[in-house]
Amino acid sequence: MQALTKHESSIVNVLKTPVEVSPLGAGQWKEFVGLWDTGATDSVITSDVAKALGLSPVSTTVSRGVGGPMVVSVYLLSIKLPGDIVFNLQVTEGEPGGGWDVLIGMDVISHGDFCVSSFGGKTVFSFRIPSGGETDYVQMIKDCASDINEA
Repeated sequence: MQALTKHESSIVNVLKTPVEVSPLGAGQWKEFVGLWDTGATDSVITSDVAKALGLSPVSTTVSRGVGGPMVVSVYLLSIKLPGDIVFNLQVTEGEPGGGWDVLIGMDVISHGDFCVSSFGGKTVFSFRIPSGGETDYVQMIKDCASDINEA
């Protein structure tokens, strides 16, 4: 099992970590800013990342984002998350902006367990792969209530 945890000093409304990216199979890693986005089906890199890595598109596809449908380049690459968690992916290209270079979508997140907490005025998020079990807060509350009633 592999995992990463990121502690923030306050409540944040975006979840970012450093990520390393390499052309698929090259093992030549460069560090970028990764934005975790559970609303994104697939992962995306900016055109700046594609240029920095000297990537050549393998195809194009129609991307349906917030700006509407548009034809974008598709690349094959490796993404290394903190904790040395590596994914070999097909990603699309997006335009720079918003303070991120690599958008980590559900194509990555859905392979493990992802949790966000906002306890004590600080955001903490954690990811592990493979999944280690189900998290069900409703059941946890019921179990706690049962324990209290039995005592």
